[in-house]
Amino acid sequence: MIQNYSYKQEMANQEQVQQTQTDKFKFFKKWFWAGIVMAFLYVLAGLVYGILLIFEKGHRREGLVIIAFAVAWGAFSYFIVGPWLADYLIEKGLFVRPAVVQQNIPVVQNQVSGPNISDILNSSGR
Repeated sequence: MIQNYSYKQEMANQEQVQQTQTDKFKFFKKWFWAGIVMAFLYVLAGLVYGILLIFEKGHRREGLVIIAFAVAWGAFSYFIVGPWLADYLIEKGLFVRPAVVQQNIPVVQNQVSGPNISDILNSSGR
């Protein structure tokens, strides 16, 4: 009976060691969420942190999730939040809408005085 109990206990300990070795960095650990917050606050920092995690053994999945979140949040903030925020600030008078400036560039005529190339070729007898 004692030998059977020690075998079960040893198997449970081995399973626990394997569990801790393979799941060191789960989705609910603080460094994963720190990466998500980093990507939320500054997209480039989230991308860099995600790339660093990809090169760590056993953390590739977390790195890919952080990179995907950073890219999605960057696109969302650029295409959705940015225009909405600009319109809101213009409406409240806190931001001035940039004026559309049309430049009238004068066309410069040929102001070179002198013989034309076709006149030179015709006068030489060709």
